[in-house]
Amino acid sequence: MDLAARVTTGSAMPHEPLDYVEPLDTLEPLDLLGGVVILNAEDGLGDTIRPRLEAAGADLTKVLALPPMMDDENIISIPNDIPLIEKAIERVSARMLIIDPLSAFMRGDPNKDSEVRKALTPLAKMAEDKDVAVLVVRHFNKNIDTRALYRGGGSIGIMGAARSALAVAPHPNDEELRVLVPQKANLSKKAPSLAYTILTAENGAARIEWKGTVDLNADELLNVNQGELARAKLWITDQLKNGPVPASDIEEAAKEADISTSTLKRAKDKLPVQSKKDGPDGSWRWHLEEGQEVQEGQECQDVQESQEGDDEESDCECEGRGCLHCLTQELPFDTA
Repeated sequence: MDLAARVTTGSAMPHEPLDYVEPLDTLEPLDLLGGVVILNAEDGLGDTIRPRLEAAGADLTKVLALPPMMDDENIISIPNDIPLIEKAIERVSARMLIIDPLSAFMRGDPNKDSEVRKALTPLAKMAEDKDVAVLVVRHFNKNIDTRALYRGGGSIGIMGAARSALAVAPHPNDEELRVLVPQKANLSKKAPSLAYTILTAENGAARIEWKGTVDLNADELLNVNQGELARAKLWITDQLKNGPVPASDIEEAAKEADISTSTLKRAKDKLPVQSKKDGPDGSWRWHLEEGQEVQEGQECQDVQESQEGDDEESDCECEGRGCLHCLTQELPFDTA
């Protein structure tokens, strides 16, 4: 909503000028002023989207929010309903289309590359024809042990279809900050990572306050556990280098080494380590498999290669859920 507000008012984007685009003196000035079309399946129009746009200083007359449901049974789908989206773009002379999240509106299986291509190729063609930037949102998967490039939900084809990919993640050293970090940039150098904090605006909605650049890349942000995992793997290897060790001793020593139980288990699963009930008293011991000692530096290579307020009262039949009528009378759409 912060970016959308900037488009509707022609305001500068965060951290302009774009000095990482070369050569700057050959570029035509960018006219970013225009409308924004929003297709959102997760947030209420009346209680979340509109207040956030207001808090960000958006020109609401240039925003068109499409209801996600075509009728009681059918949701807007891509690519089938691209003609409808085109009409919305034309209605407000939009320069940006926001689809949040992509998986809710994409026809087909977002985990299959062929299905992704069938949906996104027509969408990209429409974006080119209408001179509009399409910003799609997707959530992270749960595979925290992989590179940032593969952390997005769905097929890697989604990343392949995009010209630019960004991620948002907490700052690893400051719980008050979030970071917008570039993952991919086909048309320029990668932009710097930008930190921001989330504040509460006067109307009670969340708003963004940008805090400048930070020296963090996507893997550092999205794979914070990788460093701990690598350390735990090295630690286990060192503990077992002279032979089997009782599992209870390993677990106790891991606590003293400030290695969490979950990290210890994940590290063990990634090493040639077996648990065997062969202690003198019948207890469990950890064994580094014979002939499978981890070579010096292998852990680093493995890590590198292996890289996620109450509704306002309303007299409307929607009961405050945020239909088009409740959202605003200023926005240029009707309930039809």
